[in-house]
Order: sequence, then C-alpha cells, then structure tokens
Amino acid sequence: KLKRDDPGFEKDTSSNAAPMLRANSRAFLGVGENFSTKTSCGDNVCDLDENSATCSEDCSELVFTPSDTGGNGAIGTMFAVSAIRDLVVTSLNFHAGKNSENQMVQVYTRKGVFRGFELKQDGWDLIYNNTMDVNNRQMATPLVGGFHNPINILSGEIQSFFVYSTAKVLYD
Repeated sequence: KLKRDDPGFEKDTSSNAAPMLRANSRAFLGVGENFSTKTSCGDNVCDLDENSATCSEDCSELVFTPSDTGGNGAIGTMFAVSAIRDLVVTSLNFHAGKNSENQMVQVYTRKGVFRGFELKQDGWDLIYNNTMDVNNRQMATPLVGGFHNPINILSGEIQSFFVYSTAKVLYD
C-alpha cells in the first residue's frame, strides 16, 4: 500500500511536479506485507485494488527516487524494483555530482535481478538515450521526455535498471 502521508513520502512542491515517494536506493523498492483490503479512493492511499484508471487521485504519477543523494558516485548505478502490484514505469530521476551541461544519460533495463549481469551487455535493453544538462547533488535530475517506451512490471516480478551518465551518478 502506498500512502502519501507515510514517513518518507514527500510531495515535491515545484511547478508541475508529481508527488515523490522517497525510498532507499540500496534496497528493492516494495511495500510490507500488512495490506488493507478496504478501498477508499481519495484517502491518499494507493490500495492494491486501486490503480491510475480506477483512482487517479491516489495512484497517478507516483515517482520513486532515492531518499539520500549518497556519498558515493560513479558513471552509473544499478537498482532493482520488486513489484507487489502491476506497475508502469515511464521515467526516473537521479542525482549527479555537479551541475553539468551536455552530458550523455542512458538508462538500460532487464527483467530479473542485475546481480551477475553487472559486467555483461547481454540481457540489457536501452530504454533512454539523450544528451542533457544535469543538476547537482541537491536537486534530482529528471529524464527529459521520459523513457522511449513505458516499462511494465507485473506483480511479483523484478525489473532491474542501470542509469549511466558521463556526469557522476550518486548512490549510497
């Protein structure tokens, strides 16, 4: 159950920004096992039996981003999403080490975990490729235009992502 007023859920007040759910980038994104079966659209909770079509007020435009900009950086970072409900991922935000212009940003994805595929090109699909300006560590950088095609993750599946940039990508 995703709840807009849970600790760690933070609404981005910048113009035209979607609500932002903060999650630790070291862990798989997911939700605990105690779920309510009671549904009430408009209660700021995206219940398991709600979705963006049945309750856009609670379930549309949720954005997952790391809660911490991290103390480490590299030209890329990998993470996995473990879905407890059907998800459609259309974009992501990342933190770069410093403001930089004209930086290459690529995002790759693969079904399943990334472990064992960190140094392999096989099995990864390029879903974003753009040259863009990136923000510093205090402000997340959104992908201009989002993914070329949405990534559908069915309940129970794991989807891995690799974010690469010629600017340093921060992680923890």
